[in-house]
Amino acid sequence: MNNNIVYKNVNLKEFTSCKTGGPAKYFIQIDNVDDLINTLDSAKKEGINIFVLGGGSNVLINDNGFEGLVIKIQNKKLKVVPTMDDYFEIAVGAGWNLNNLIMELTQQSISCLEDLYGIPGTVGGSIRGNCGVTNFEIKDVVSKVYNLDWLRFNDYNFEIKTYNQNECGFGYRESIFKRKANIIWETNLVGKKCNETIIKEKIKNIMDKRLKNQPYEFPNSGSTFKNVNLNEFDSNIWNSENLLVVDCEHRQQVPAGWLIDQCGLKGFSINGVKISEKHANFIVNFDNAKSLDTFNLISFIKQKVFEKFGVHLELEIQLIGF
Repeated sequence: MNNNIVYKNVNLKEFTSCKTGGPAKYFIQIDNVDDLINTLDSAKKEGINIFVLGGGSNVLINDNGFEGLVIKIQNKKLKVVPTMDDYFEIAVGAGWNLNNLIMELTQQSISCLEDLYGIPGTVGGSIRGNCGVTNFEIKDVVSKVYNLDWLRFNDYNFEIKTYNQNECGFGYRESIFKRKANIIWETNLVGKKCNETIIKEKIKNIMDKRLKNQPYEFPNSGSTFKNVNLNEFDSNIWNSENLLVVDCEHRQQVPAGWLIDQCGLKGFSINGVKISEKHANFIVNFDNAKSLDTFNLISFIKQKVFEKFGVHLELEIQLIGF
């Protein structure tokens, strides 16, 4: 597809990592701010709903599709500026594929995001959800985020606003950008000079572990649920002696996958989706599933975990149209 052309009835499952979802009434790919603002302005004037699609992971789109305009950000800016003491400021467009960016920086002998290698998605989506692993989150290397705010007064106004790290409201799989009308356009990251061979060895070790423990062989949306904070459990029944408790970014949590596994649900399926036998927090599309199948399986999992542990699992993935 060429950028800045509005397409009709585009099948969104081709743009999602779980390979489910219906058509978008309108679909556009945008790589510059002026076109983005003009598109948003026109959509608002015509009363068209908008959904911004990143890399298509961590999202479940209704089989009926999206009755509005889907915008896919294609900003691929990359500018690396040395600062001091072997550090770099890296200006990155939100449309970069996370893994492609990591490899590009690795080739320049810059350590920055390699802990996240193997996680699907774009830079913009990763910032929105503060993508992370046990001891690293993208917030750890973000210095600024350039976000297009929608300011609702008598009419919609659009401006690119700069957020420093403290203003981003980062939390566990959270940011301020999840809680307001916005589009992340660009970010500044902090990188450090590192031998390319060392970074590549780290990436190899990360991927060896991921391939062993996560279901890359099937389409999926990534981690389905957030981990549960230990203080959410009834301490009279559940504690660190009978729960698997991990320390994650200064938080004591119980992994959602462990809770699901303890309910005996690994391998449980509904039509074409099932709970992965490798990792119970992954729902995989093994046989041309529908989004509704995943939605129904999500509801079933939440019910079973609540019945056993008395806690509510919170989705990490975003539901569109449900």
